Amino acid sequence: MIFLIILFYLFLASPVFATPQISIIDYSNSLVPDSVFPVNFLVTNTNIGATYYYKFFGGIGDSTSSIKTTATLSYNTAWSNFPTFITDLGGSAQINSTAYLIPDALAGNYNLKIRIALTSNTSSGVTSPSFPLTVVIPTATPTPFDSPEPTTPAVFDTPEPTIPAVTPTVFVSPLILSELMANPDTGQDEWIEIYNPSDESISLKNLCFYDASNHSRCFADTDVIAPKSYFSHSISSGFLNNDGDTVNFLNTSVIYPKSPKNFSYSRQENNSWCFSTPSLNAANNDCVSATVSDSTETIYTPPLLSLQFIPSSVNAGDDFNLVFSLNSSDQYFLRIIYPFGSQYFPFTNYHDGYSWLTMPLSTSKKLPPGNYPLSFHLKKNDSSHLYDYQLGNLVVKEFIDNKKTKVLGAVSKTTIVQTTPKPLNCPPQISTINPVIPDLVFFSWPFLFAGSILFLSPILFPKLYAA
Repeated sequence: MIFLIILFYLFLASPVFATPQISIIDYSNSLVPDSVFPVNFLVTNTNIGATYYYKFFGGIGDSTSSIKTTATLSYNTAWSNFPTFITDLGGSAQINSTAYLIPDALAGNYNLKIRIALTSNTSSGVTSPSFPLTVVIPTATPTPFDSPEPTTPAVFDTPEPTIPAVTPTVFVSPLILSELMANPDTGQDEWIEIYNPSDESISLKNLCFYDASNHSRCFADTDVIAPKSYFSHSISSGFLNNDGDTVNFLNTSVIYPKSPKNFSYSRQENNSWCFSTPSLNAANNDCVSATVSDSTETIYTPPLLSLQFIPSSVNAGDDFNLVFSLNSSDQYFLRIIYPFGSQYFPFTNYHDGYSWLTMPLSTSKKLPPGNYPLSFHLKKNDSSHLYDYQLGNLVVKEFIDNKKTKVLGAVSKTTIVQTTPKPLNCPPQISTINPVIPDLVFFSWPFLFAGSILFLSPILFPKLYAA
């Protein structure tokens, strides 16, 4: 019974009761009072394509008043005043935002927390774990001033010229990635927009965009962006994937989800990203729903795929199993595409809204040791559309050769190969039977019997030997 309960929670409870997860990717963990600091966080396991509010709060211990989302948005402000984000078709979102530390904050160790809630149901929110940060109070250090002593120059001395030391200035570009158009109208080009918040014109020579595969598109050497202005770079269709991709520019990396027709992915004032109506070379528009009614494109909504079991580690050359659940009653097939490939395996055993698959896999003996993120293709029966998933990490260790070394000099006339099934990767064991010489055993007893009769015949048959 205990075993059945464990199986129930392992294979059924986890996909049904999945809780949104909030993790911080990057933030400033050393602050001074009355400062605005960036917070880059990731939300996963949420409702697909849903809109969420988010807020920052925290302080020393359980206090919620020292850290705010903005100077005017405290923890108890109504949800409708807080910024929002929209999850992608994988149920996740990456938000680049800022938080605020009040002027009266004291030096010490603080706890930063993030809370999210559905815009349609703010009564049940989810709060992240505490992220530590330190507040320091800067102290003014007086600069000592030495009064120079008067000196009397020599009448005929000519002062030697001094060459001031030149310290090279490291230029940090202030340019901001502002807007992406991955799926324009038919016949139109894709484009990427940047913004120059500085008061000076900046040359775009040698600046490029890069996608997740490290493919690049670069500005012309003569391109210049004016101060406080937007600049867009048109790209022939095919660089930005309609199904989602990553765009890297300078020190910024933006991951965008599947894009509806003629809707741009734009940066908002709070540094979050969402879909909006295009605003080429102008201030970005507010967020809109990613699934629009007037879109002529077929929007494929992927079913929820969960990896229920993965071994903690395998050796190169090992066979192992992965267990999946799929929230669909339709017939789907799944195959692995990285770090090695496989055939498609069907989902079966549909019950309680989920289908199940135990996928048998085998690693190559030549696969180098390492930690590999697993990528999969999901395909629906009678459909050519593929859904991409990245689930779990496989830890691969070095290949272990289990074959036993042959013993030199062993001689045997008779060998018997053991055919009893062995565990996987164990070679068949060879057992030997020591030979004996049957001639000595077979002929020794008759000769011994005959010799005994001859020796005892005078006693047994005395009449034969009578004179």
